[in-house]
Amino acid sequence: MNKEKLAQLKHNLLAQKKQLEDDLSNIAVKDKNLEDDYDAKYKNLDSEPMDHSTEALEVSNYQDNLSLEANLELQLRDVNDALEKMEKGVYGKCEKCKGEIKAERLEAIPHAKLCLDCAKS
Repeated sequence: MNKEKLAQLKHNLLAQKKQLEDDLSNIAVKDKNLEDDYDAKYKNLDSEPMDHSTEALEVSNYQDNLSLEANLELQLRDVNDALEKMEKGVYGKCEKCKGEIKAERLEAIPHAKLCLDCAKS
């Protein structure tokens, strides 16, 4: 892969990382003890007492945020892994067959870990 394409993919990964971190900060707070870990916010934990319907809505929103937080954290981990592979010079190698991942696949999914053949199997 040429340096220009690699630089473009790195730019895309960094933009994706920023977006994921922004999205996470809207629904969670960064865990001070664990790197790249977030904890979903429970908005009205210390506020005035709520009626049952408001409390149920808050619990439902919190449960949704827990699921979303987990998904965003996984995506962020994959992006960070791809950036680390770039630094080590092994970006774009399939983790299964060790072959090259085609540039078109990396353009679509910059954090792809598998080539298309291995992803299908």
